[in-house]
Amino acid sequence: MIESAMNPLIRLLAVAALAFAGRLAAEPTPFEGTYTWTVDRGDGRPIQTTTSIKGKLMRSETVSGLRSFATIIDFGKRETIVLMPERKLYYRSNLTDLRALRDLVPPATDQAIAPTNESATILGYACRKTVATSRINGKPVTSELWWTDQLGTIVLPDAGSSAPTAKEADALLRGDSSPKDAFVLVADVTVEGGSPVRMAVTSVQRQSLDAALFEPPADWTEFKVPSAAHLPGGAN
Repeated sequence: MIESAMNPLIRLLAVAALAFAGRLAAEPTPFEGTYTWTVDRGDGRPIQTTTSIKGKLMRSETVSGLRSFATIIDFGKRETIVLMPERKLYYRSNLTDLRALRDLVPPATDQAIAPTNESATILGYACRKTVATSRINGKPVTSELWWTDQLGTIVLPDAGSSAPTAKEADALLRGDSSPKDAFVLVADVTVEGGSPVRMAVTSVQRQSLDAALFEPPADWTEFKVPSAAHLPGGAN
């Protein structure tokens, strides 16, 4: 289930978007609220996710075909909670245990960002276009990012996820006159030889959220999942 949530295509889109928005020229304004976004790979099976963010807390609910799942991440406690609504069950895991999943996306090289003069209105917000380029496994990757400075910025601590570290993002953005805030609403990513993948925000609400949203319901049952070290063939 965790592996599904960290689908390589979604992670690649996250890298493209957060590489631009994750570290800006001035101290950004943290986004708090809820937004729904889709990933369309052109196969007629779009993936829809609703994400809520409050400080160091993030909750995501994803629907892909007939399957759905939800996760809560507490970056302060470095903990992930996986929710199973059909059975009213949940389990907790150490966020650092997920670092191995970074290998699902090979490291990007030759990263560069180029602002453009193109602009558009998306969901009622004035947006500008920036093009990010890099190489993954030697193949050129082009990401066209449409972003607005009117919603704040998604600011999450580094916890071994696919999001670039502050140092990596600083290097990527060096020399670019970045704005204070940037919220990416549309990202079109193309890997040479592959079909374009689009991530698009379909709705967004910037609002104060109740902390209870980031805890499992009180009447649900927690069950324990053995760590990898305790599984057959696990680490000694």
